[in-house]
Amino acid sequence: MSVNKISHLINHSNHAIMKKTVKIIIIILLLLPIVFLASGYYLGIFFTPEVKEQSMGPYIYLYEEYTGDYKNTGLVFERVNRY
Repeated sequence: MSVNKISHLINHSNHAIMKKTVKIIIIILLLLPIVFLASGYYLGIFFTPEVKEQSMGPYIYLYEEYTGDYKNTGLVFERVNRY
């Protein structure tokens, strides 16, 4: 195989890789706004929040005071969760 043929194959291969890379970049750039808009819609950023005042409850707070390392709070959680 001559040097010209090898050079032509390399250039053709690089050109094909470059075209594929450009296509992938264009697809990503087109999909990014769609993904952001869909995420925003899902998260509710395009909706006006509704503010209302209502009565709720009654609530019961259950707690136990604890002082010490957090790693030792397992027993406290178990006692509180029994109720």
